[in-house]
Amino acid sequence: MKLALLALYGGPDQIMGVASGVATVVGVLLMLWNRILVFFSKIMSWFRPAKHEEVVQTSSETTK
Repeated sequence: MKLALLALYGGPDQIMGVASGVATVVGVLLMLWNRILVFFSKIMSWFRPAKHEEVVQTSSETTK
C-alpha cells in the first residue's frame, strides 16, 4: 500500500472532532440568528438610498 493513501485516511477520531466543531458553530449561529439578521439589515440600510417624501400641493396653494 502507498503511504500517500494512508495519509489521506480520516478515521473516526479525526472526523468526530471536525464534526463537533462544525456542529458547535452551526448551533451558535442558530441561537443568534435573529440578531445576525438585524445586524446585516442595519448594515444594508447604510447602502440603500434614503426615501424622499414628495411635497403634495393642496388646492388652496395652487389658487394663490
